[in-house]
Amino acid sequence: MKLSNSELVLEAEKEIKRERESTLKIIRLFQEISARKIYLERGYPSFYEMVTKHFG
Repeated sequence: MKLSNSELVLEAEKEIKRERESTLKIIRLFQEISARKIYLERGYPSFYEMVTKHFG
């Protein structure tokens, strides 16, 4: 489907909004993982280690 210029800009705006919402949700989840020290239960010495090794 070919979008008009206005539709293309609107789609980009919608996707940016969704991406920002997703990023905020991930940040909140990471805050809770850190606060609960779940990384220790999973055998990681730090939250940073868990994020970089488990989540990539």
